[in-house]
Amino acid sequence: MKSKFFTVGMLCLGVSSAFAQDLSKDTLRLDEVVITSQYVKPTEVGRLPVPLSQAPLSVSRMSAPMISDLSLNSLIDVARNVTGVRPNNSYGGFQSFYIRGFNTFVVVTDGIRDERHNLYASAPNTTLASIESIEILKGAASVMYGHSALGGVISLVHKQPTSVPRVNAQMSIGSWGRYSIQGGAGGNIARGVNFRTDFSMSGGEGWRHTNDRAYNAYFALNFRLSDYDKLNFSVSAKNDRYGTDTGQPHVDKDIYDADGSVVYRPGDLPEDFDRRTRYNDPLDHLADKDLTVSAKWTHQFTNPDWSLSDYLSYYYDDLDYYASEKLTYLTSSDPIYNHYYMNGNTKTYISLDSIQRVGYQFAYKVSLLQNQLELKGKFMTGEVKHNFLGGYSFSSLYTPRYTANYAADATGPREKRTSLRRRSCLEPRRLESALPKKKLGLGIYAWHLRARLFESDRPVIGIAKSAL
Repeated sequence: MKSKFFTVGMLCLGVSSAFAQDLSKDTLRLDEVVITSQYVKPTEVGRLPVPLSQAPLSVSRMSAPMISDLSLNSLIDVARNVTGVRPNNSYGGFQSFYIRGFNTFVVVTDGIRDERHNLYASAPNTTLASIESIEILKGAASVMYGHSALGGVISLVHKQPTSVPRVNAQMSIGSWGRYSIQGGAGGNIARGVNFRTDFSMSGGEGWRHTNDRAYNAYFALNFRLSDYDKLNFSVSAKNDRYGTDTGQPHVDKDIYDADGSVVYRPGDLPEDFDRRTRYNDPLDHLADKDLTVSAKWTHQFTNPDWSLSDYLSYYYDDLDYYASEKLTYLTSSDPIYNHYYMNGNTKTYISLDSIQRVGYQFAYKVSLLQNQLELKGKFMTGEVKHNFLGGYSFSSLYTPRYTANYAADATGPREKRTSLRRRSCLEPRRLESALPKKKLGLGIYAWHLRARLFESDRPVIGIAKSAL
């Protein structure tokens, strides 16, 4: 019996050895493959912790890496890369958006409404240096944010403090004196205390010599009060100034010369006007100074599905606008000019070497105090799962407003009227000798150089050049 077992064992060993030799001939050594994944933060604009694939929402999201890689510097730039949204920049400084055809939208910052944009139809944000992500909610689901959300919701989420040290810096320069400098840092400064700070400086002469500039700063602290409680505190400030740009004095009628020949059609610009010249008044400007202070307390219940948060914020905004909003030509019923247009059957003579400005001015001082309490959770009734969101919102807005326009007195509180009245009327300005004679061809060349100096939390891409 022992010999039989020995024979069978030797036979099995021989078969195994031959099988291993056959496998070795067809075996290939593969290179090492590292599989990684990236955590995708749930959408903030949806309010409820429901996957976007299961919610009837149309949301476009732009993250901080995408904003940096695409060299986007403002909400206008972001909106150009989002379907269903048409941005509009009025007079060089007012940012408004048409979302699915509607110009009424709501701006939400870190989960709480910002009512300031409803006052002067502009989004009160000029830098993206401190922004972690931008989400745009389009369609009927925006009704959950209340009034004025007919078109959609623009949600801004700031970068939050983290315990992991992070540092980043970026600089770019471009044609016509454009420049941009951004930097930020974050990390742990004490046990249970993290910080995040960002700043940005941008500006330049610009193609139309508006000499815009924008300075922004952001600082945030995160306190871990206990295993169930945390407190976020942040403060931000900005100081922006725009030269404003009314545009060019295009004609809106057929213009005839003394011989009765049509020399300009509606939409044409007379040949003596330079497209690079800014025809606003030298005093025209849009200045905006802003200070925002906010605090958010969050309590996590022992049941991880339930949390309670209280958000308190204060905004102070000082906006001063003084600009020529319309450019017109001098006209006369007497034949004292070399050109004319038909007003019915009557000739109206027009001077194409002189323009007059129609100005408008307003000023806001906005003080906005807001408080928002939210209770979120999940529960079940039988086999049905429910997501719960409840709370309240309180807003207190105080905004004295001052206005003045062409050939009219200033209105508003008495202490501001005197300074406005001195600038309320713009007299016609003759530009006969001042008009440049240079003409601009069809070719426009613009250059832009961007260098990401360093960034600790992801690889540095390096230097990028672009030309138009």
